[in-house]
Amino acid sequence: MAKSKFEKSLYDGIEKVREVTEYDQEMISRYVKFKQNLDEFDKDIAENGVMITVINSTQEYRKVNPAVTEKEKINTAMNAILRTLGLDAKSLAEQGNNSSQGGGLL
Repeated sequence: MAKSKFEKSLYDGIEKVREVTEYDQEMISRYVKFKQNLDEFDKDIAENGVMITVINSTQEYRKVNPAVTEKEKINTAMNAILRTLGLDAKSLAEQGNNSSQGGGLL
């Protein structure tokens, strides 16, 4: 299966300093899935807003969209994966900006 530009930038970031291990591959796969989840949460927040209305029989109230909370949790997990891989978002963004192909994360 072909790697996306996003996934390739993760591999490239690791390969600059060491060989990519099987563990790294698993972590990258998890990171990419988290990114897909974030994209879905962004869509939900765009459609429904940060606050949602909940109707429970005779009660109606507003609460934070659960996608907001889940997005925060996943973002924390993604940052932990980057640290585990020895990467950070800033260096990956710079890598993408320096690439003539635009193959980075942004």
